[in-house]
Amino acid sequence: MGLRKRCASCIILYTSIARIDFMSSISRHNWYKYVGLFVLRETPLILQDEDGKLFFAPLSCTGREGGVNCFLGNTMDEILIKAGAGKVSLTENDIRTMFQAIIHLKNPSGGIFGYEALCRGPAGSAIEDPTNLFLHAQEQDKLAEVDMMCFKRNLKNSTRFPAKTKIFLNIHPHTLGKSTKTSNEIIDFIRSIGMDHRQFVIELVEQFPVRNIDVFASNIMTFKKNGVQISLDDVGAGYSDFFMLSKIKPDFLKTNLYFTDHIHMNKIKQKVVKAVVELSQELDAKVIAEGIERKDDLNTIQSLGVHMGQGYYFARPASFENLTL
Repeated sequence: MGLRKRCASCIILYTSIARIDFMSSISRHNWYKYVGLFVLRETPLILQDEDGKLFFAPLSCTGREGGVNCFLGNTMDEILIKAGAGKVSLTENDIRTMFQAIIHLKNPSGGIFGYEALCRGPAGSAIEDPTNLFLHAQEQDKLAEVDMMCFKRNLKNSTRFPAKTKIFLNIHPHTLGKSTKTSNEIIDFIRSIGMDHRQFVIELVEQFPVRNIDVFASNIMTFKKNGVQISLDDVGAGYSDFFMLSKIKPDFLKTNLYFTDHIHMNKIKQKVVKAVVELSQELDAKVIAEGIERKDDLNTIQSLGVHMGQGYYFARPASFENLTL
């Protein structure tokens, strides 16, 4: 009989470590010798190795319709971020995820197409706002590490959505320019928690420029070959929009909220968004307008042929438990 340990809404039953499917920087072969290095920040799981010895391991456990998926990983990873006069200790558990609905604009009945997962830093800290968080991380050469920490946290917090709901996960091109293995590691990680990687859209956030374009392009190619869609954020306000468009051929183009704000009163903004819509037709992509806050702006955006939209007019970002749309 294996050992039982309650985990949130599920019961885990394992008889040996060989039956556990987990993602970790530590290989399965070396797992035993490293177990003692982990700090238990989440519900611990009692495990029994092949020799019958008992030990604890960190556990992340998420429930989904039709079953429960659990994976093991190092939950003690800590990044110190200098902010203001002090330092903020950042762990994955400190990251909070907010979701904002993306709405169909061409369907007469509207409806939700998916959600964008938005990270927030430790509540009440100098890096709670994601712009400040990533700015401080970039200044201290920790952008990729913080970016992946937020990405994984957002991913784990997305497991309660129905399988057909598209989830947009933000990541910086800088992070995808570090190693050609990143895309495969992300796909494997998604599969390890029982999710279909094709449910997710990789949203490229151009807050900082990519350094190694060849490595970045290789990762994008791997995503696309595996059926993972790509979204380009802030079209019209990024570092290298036209280069990115030709290099990655995104599935979604998100117009910067600047072009949405009072677009019903600005002919230039209307022409820019119209041009993006026409470009999307050449790319076989869909346009998503961000920052919709007014009915007049929504009407104008719809008249220009924009496919989807998001913004306060529909719903503010909220935790999964507090979603109203």
